[in-house]
Amino acid sequence: MNSEAKKRLFFKDKVVVITGSSKGIGKVTAKLLCTYGARVIINGRNADTVNATLAELQSAGFEARGAAYDVSTSEGSRKLIEESLSYFGRIDILVNNAGMSMRGNIDELDPLVFEKMFCVNVMGSVYPLIYALPHIKTSQGSVVFVSSVAGIRGLPGLSAYCSSKMALRAIAESMRLELREDNVHTGLIYVGYAKNEAGKLYMSSDGSFKPIRERKNIKTLSQEEIALAIMDNIYRRNFIMVLSGLGRLNSLMQRISPQFVEWALLKNMKKIKQMSR
Repeated sequence: MNSEAKKRLFFKDKVVVITGSSKGIGKVTAKLLCTYGARVIINGRNADTVNATLAELQSAGFEARGAAYDVSTSEGSRKLIEESLSYFGRIDILVNNAGMSMRGNIDELDPLVFEKMFCVNVMGSVYPLIYALPHIKTSQGSVVFVSSVAGIRGLPGLSAYCSSKMALRAIAESMRLELREDNVHTGLIYVGYAKNEAGKLYMSSDGSFKPIRERKNIKTLSQEEIALAIMDNIYRRNFIMVLSGLGRLNSLMQRISPQFVEWALLKNMKKIKQMSR
């Protein structure tokens, strides 16, 4: 049996909950998992978007269900996990993908921006994790946190976003040690610059939402490349994966010479802000 056949066998009939999967990276990951025979729960806050994605998957013959709940709340996450169990009776994999970005210097930020980043990016991973974990321990499955290379070190104009993504590493590190004897896999994916879908929004310094501009003159990861990496992380039961050459260089240099990284950031601050828009 070749490696591709083994991977398909591994994912066949696995029950996968993916937060923030009605669009973007989460949706592409859900589609790919379905092609490998997984049973997927589509999640998002907007019921119409969830239902549209669900209809797309089901019309292709895939085994998928929808659960339109806000995972940044304890109640929404509890209902997501309960509904997932009612559909398939078990949970094998949780992909904490739901997230939100922001822009703005810290001296300009409404405190609401920090609150919202941690509510969505941190608690939006913690709540589903806590409710799903008893069932994932039973299946000896996987929990994957989708982070960002912005979570490796603080970047200008992204303080609230970077700090919320950094928090995911601490959670993942603690969890990995605590659950080692339970044979639960913990994964952490540092996503590099990704191709943004049309209409994607970020939170500006005053708390309002604005569209993210298309990234030009920079190499971006496709959503398919990121989805494949998420699947590979689960299949191989790896811990940390840093995507893109720039992301890996950032991670390496931050360990070797953080002073050099800070110098480079200061020198290229204007360019970094333009790339992040």
